[in-house]
Formats: sequence, structure tokens, C-alpha cells
Amino acid sequence: MTTRVRHSPAVSDRPSTTEAPRELPKQRKGAPKPGAKRRQYLRYKRIATVLGLLVVAGVAVILAGVFAGPAEDEGVAATRALLDDLAAALDAHHARVGELPTRVSELVNPNSPYKGSAIPEDAWRRLIQYKAVDVRGGVWRLRSLGEDGKPGTPDDMVWPEGSSWD
Repeated sequence: MTTRVRHSPAVSDRPSTTEAPRELPKQRKGAPKPGAKRRQYLRYKRIATVLGLLVVAGVAVILAGVFAGPAEDEGVAATRALLDDLAAALDAHHARVGELPTRVSELVNPNSPYKGSAIPEDAWRRLIQYKAVDVRGGVWRLRSLGEDGKPGTPDDMVWPEGSSWD
């Protein structure tokens, strides 16, 4: 029995190393370039990633604004309003009694013109400081330590406005 060896046509069709490589057929006008779909997919993927990051950043900014507490201007305005109310209560107490209270807590009682139910705190939840400079003369000072909570810094609020704490 003899075996026949067959040569596949693919082997004989291969270009030899001496032949020049075949050129790719020219593209038709308007036909997509090779790999165009993949590039388009990657472009859309990048755009979707950027948009997703922008959405996440926007949500983070919104949540930070909600949970951060009052903005500086709101806190300053609220504290100024509280100092103004306390000043009116101190003046009314001085007019009614003839002298200033020794502590702000004395204003927190049913007979006081101050309508607050507790010792007052500023917008940053720190107690308002009170100092009676002249008890009989009705000279007093109120102070909020401001947002940073440190005395003697520019964000301190002293009442009456324009006066110094010292």
C-alpha cells in the first residue's frame, strides 16, 4: 500500500520571501477606516466616564452643602440677630431693675424681657460671652468668638458694634 502525499493549495499560494508583499485594496470613498468602530466606542466610553464623574462630583457638592451647616454669612447674620435680641433684653432689664444682670443666665427667667428659653448660643453652638463693664451705668459687652472659636481673631463679634471686649 502506498501513501499519497497531498500538498495543500494554501502552501503553494503563499508568497515566497523574494516576492513583494501584496498591497491592501484601496478604500472606497466614504467607507469607515479600519478600527473606526473601536475608536468611536472608546470615544463614547471616555465621554460617558467624564459625565459620570461630573454627576458624582455634583452630588458630592450638594451633599457637602447640606451637611456642612450654615454658611459663613448665614451664621454671622444669625449671630448678629441674637446679639441684637440680647442687647435689647439687657437694656430692658437695666431700665426695669436699675442695674445689669451679673450673668446672661439671669435673663433666662419668666420675668425677663428676653424671650429665649436657654442660655444663648451663637450659630456655631458656642455660648455668647457677657461682661458687665458698669453694672449701675448700664455699660455691657456681648461677644461671639465667631466661626473659629478663638478669642481675639477678626471673626469675633463684639456688641455694641465698634466697641472692644477689653
